Amino acid sequence: MPLRVFTRRDEVARKKQMTEKDKFKRAQNVLGRISSELTELTDDRFERAIEPTQVGSNAEEGEEEKDDIIHGGSPQTEHLKMKPFNARGPKVGRPRLVRVDADNKRHAEQKSYNQGKTLRKALRGEDVMEVAQYIRTHKPGLEQLQSFLDTFEVRFTRHTKKKMTVQSRPPDAANTLTFRLPQTLVTKALEEIRKTSGSTVVDLACSQTATDVQWIVTIEGAGEFSEQQLKAMYYLGDLANTCKLGLQCYSWLMTSVDPLLEERCRAGGDTVCGETEAYAVAKELMKTWPHTQLPGFDFPIEWSNIYCAREETWYNDLVIEAFTTTLSAKYGKNKTIFLPQVQLPDTNEGN
Repeated sequence: MPLRVFTRRDEVARKKQMTEKDKFKRAQNVLGRISSELTELTDDRFERAIEPTQVGSNAEEGEEEKDDIIHGGSPQTEHLKMKPFNARGPKVGRPRLVRVDADNKRHAEQKSYNQGKTLRKALRGEDVMEVAQYIRTHKPGLEQLQSFLDTFEVRFTRHTKKKMTVQSRPPDAANTLTFRLPQTLVTKALEEIRKTSGSTVVDLACSQTATDVQWIVTIEGAGEFSEQQLKAMYYLGDLANTCKLGLQCYSWLMTSVDPLLEERCRAGGDTVCGETEAYAVAKELMKTWPHTQLPGFDFPIEWSNIYCAREETWYNDLVIEAFTTTLSAKYGKNKTIFLPQVQLPDTNEGN
């Protein structure tokens, strides 16, 4: 009686899981044997052997079509025709640029950016307090200052967490801030310091340095900021708003006032070195430090004070002199005054 002895190696081979590659090889071997056997059959036997497979394939297709109809599908009667990709065809969905306008805009932006390259090179990587001190000392012109502040990083513009904690301790020496916060967030942080330090006695005879004990504000989700850093941020934010008003005044002078004065110059009006007065003022405005004192007045007035000049505030010299003289006599050297809102008389009352 024949006996078959199973070894442990055979048992391991049976229990070993087959890989996808092994299954593919075995399926190929089986299909190869079936193909060779079918080709050796006669025509009649070959047709009888192939017929069941075709019937089963047709039955499966019918079941799939029936299932689609039952479940709300619709049999596809027409295949979608896809156009071949043409790399030389026009790009769909992207508007064509007007090259002349795009180039002019790019050149203008590049020129404006290059105006602040000197400040960027000198203040790259510096703390916000060093930036504010450098600007106070060197007093750059409006055009140069605006270009620098326009690219100075402003973080946490969408900060929604307003929880703040105020402490009195020496600041962290390694806490270098190369950015500024939004003006609203800085204002709120300084208000928190004023509320906390309301009952604290401050020695005004001693100058405060960056290493002395000072107020530290911890803003949830933003970090820690010293009082000196917050004041520097507030100063830079105020300068940015001033520069914005200065550019608006420059635009108004060049687009509204200068064309009118050009017509007068053609008719024999006065010019300054062959230029209109508006153009000369606009050029001087762009290259002058915003807080430079204006000559010709008996009291201190700066360039930034005329940035708000528009058509609604366009008065003659006598009105301006009378108004400024009145303010000087009433308020002296105060830089901040509060004027009541102008109200027009009611015509129905007969005034």
